[in-house]
Amino acid sequence: MKKEYVLDADGMKRADEGTIEVLGIGQDVLMERAALAVAACVKKYQPVNVLCVCGNGNNGGDAVATARILCMQGINVDVYMCGDSKKYKSSVVKQLDIFRKIGGRTVNDPLFSEYDIIVDGIFGIGMERRVEGDYAKVIDVVNEAKAAGIKVLSIDIPSGIHTDTGAVLSSAVKADETVSFAYYKPGHLLYPGALYCGKVTVEEIGISHRYFYEEELNYFTVSPEEEIKLPERRRDGNKGTFGRVLVIAGNESMYGACYLSALAVLRMGAGLVDIYTNEINRVTLQNMIPEAIVHTYTNEGINKEVLCKLIDSSTCVVIGPGISVDNNAMELVSTVMEYCDKTIIADADALNCIANQKDLLYNQKRFANREMIITPHPGEFSRLTGQSVTGLKENYVKSVMDFAKEYDVIVVGKDAGTVVSDGKNVYFNQTGNDGMATAGSGDVLSGIIGSLCAQGLNAYEAAWKGVFIHGKAGDTAIKDTNTRSLIARDIANTLTKVIN
Repeated sequence: MKKEYVLDADGMKRADEGTIEVLGIGQDVLMERAALAVAACVKKYQPVNVLCVCGNGNNGGDAVATARILCMQGINVDVYMCGDSKKYKSSVVKQLDIFRKIGGRTVNDPLFSEYDIIVDGIFGIGMERRVEGDYAKVIDVVNEAKAAGIKVLSIDIPSGIHTDTGAVLSSAVKADETVSFAYYKPGHLLYPGALYCGKVTVEEIGISHRYFYEEELNYFTVSPEEEIKLPERRRDGNKGTFGRVLVIAGNESMYGACYLSALAVLRMGAGLVDIYTNEINRVTLQNMIPEAIVHTYTNEGINKEVLCKLIDSSTCVVIGPGISVDNNAMELVSTVMEYCDKTIIADADALNCIANQKDLLYNQKRFANREMIITPHPGEFSRLTGQSVTGLKENYVKSVMDFAKEYDVIVVGKDAGTVVSDGKNVYFNQTGNDGMATAGSGDVLSGIIGSLCAQGLNAYEAAWKGVFIHGKAGDTAIKDTNTRSLIARDIANTLTKVIN
């Protein structure tokens, strides 16, 4: 399994400067390598006419250099310069001079419909201001060309996408493909930026962090094509060897949440699963999932002694799917938070209970060796933090990291682009699809993560690997169905196909 590093704008600037100043690899060399990579990507589309739309910064220099390489290879290419020529960086001036010397053509008012492919080199990484005026008009024309069937390829990141957050800076290029250099950027993996990038290709051009970063990078992703390494299974093991998960789930009529979470626990490889649920669900669950051991409480209240014994006999605890936020639910959550010394995976209504009684989270710091994973979607995260969903998403990575650090928990920030953080490290997920936005999908995820914890993975590893596997199961499941018809059971039952 190969981890791929992700660098934000500041980190990429440091890596760029370090490569130039510490290693002595000049900017001209890096720009030439970048242009060669982009030109090679352009040629895959076998274009006849290419338009390179260039800004006045280094991204524009990359685009002009790309135009020169394509021109020298016999492809008809024009350069369209945006912005004030008085503000061109020296790299742009130099590349334009070379381009003109070989007979390259610059155009002032191109007819975009005449080209097979448009190369977007208007803005690069680090762009933070709103896109306005003539730049916004150019981006609109590029997007109109794409809508008409013309291919668009962006250099490093689509112009108008915030490198660190994936936000649209009022207007952004919608690319078919983005060629990035050295590392992924958060804006490639977070939404809505990921929608604008199209396919992301990361090319090695000689930039490296290794010689001037004191420690390893802490942002990473894993390609969906990779296989995740899981704990080896002993041939002489028994059901106790592979862990026992307690799933506390399902109030009245919510037996499905218990079923889906427990099913995922077993499909993921844990040896035993106990369910603690409302008595009304007992018979249904015994018929649906006879492999599980069902224990119950009544509407009159929970039996703390029974619950604590179940916690004692478990390897880890999953709590929250479908428990509601009534008095019983609050007592379930508070008992687990105050008594349990095992790894806790808190999902769904457990998070809503915690949001109503925030002091419960501070109990986490009382247990020196207890690990805790929370799995909020944006609405639940909003209730936990007291911030609006919009406010959280202005910098989702920072929001997740800050919360994880403050409360000493691992946060699985569920979203179209899920991020997982322990307060220091951040995993950006690339697996999954829109069909997984379906009832019970999160219950399956909680079961997967709980199962991995029970089998010996530390909480952070179990969380990010669980997210990856959950998404990959969803991607595999739609091969036999489609994103409209996908249901949570499909995801759980497809785990058998994605576990190596």
